[in-house]
Amino acid sequence: MSQKYSFIKAVSLLLKAVWYIQWLFIGSLIVFAITIFAKPDFIKLDALNGFNVEFKKVDLPRSIITPPNQVHEVFLSNGEGRLHIVDHESNYVLYRLVGVFLDIFIFMIIIYFLQELFKNMAEGNFFIKQNGEFIKYISYLVIASAIVPNIIYYFINIHIENTLHLESVVFKSKFNFDFHTILLGLLIFAISQVFIKGNELKEENELTI
Repeated sequence: MSQKYSFIKAVSLLLKAVWYIQWLFIGSLIVFAITIFAKPDFIKLDALNGFNVEFKKVDLPRSIITPPNQVHEVFLSNGEGRLHIVDHESNYVLYRLVGVFLDIFIFMIIIYFLQELFKNMAEGNFFIKQNGEFIKYISYLVIASAIVPNIIYYFINIHIENTLHLESVVFKSKFNFDFHTILLGLLIFAISQVFIKGNELKEENELTI
């Protein structure tokens, strides 16, 4: 039986490795957040205080000249970058970390249920109701990972757009609707219902025999 389910056990080991790596990420984020908050003198925070922003338009300070000596206005549109504000007492980076923490937290719960699912399968328990429940929880979390962090980022972007004003830059707050991930979550949910309903029919047949 150990050879029969060797691939499943290998995937279980991989999931366990990913689980510990996620804990390492969370630990690194905690250290990063404490560093930003404590502002130690021996660390140059200007390199850490950058945070991602999206912009609608950036007016460039110089125009371009093309033959025959024609001057053209130049600007960037619909882009994103990492903004650094030197010596600025802001919490924009900490706000961003909230969304990152939430994203990793949801992913870790998905990994947890996947570990439990593959643990059952490694023991030869495939079509059981518990596996259907695990798959259902995973579907909810996949859909949540496509919506909840993006809502957090959207409101943070609105806050940045309303409070941070830079000359020649027009910020953009856009809600990123991950439709493909939501469809994947719905597909996983449908599979979970097949597992659960199939197990219920099996139990009903066993009772009638």
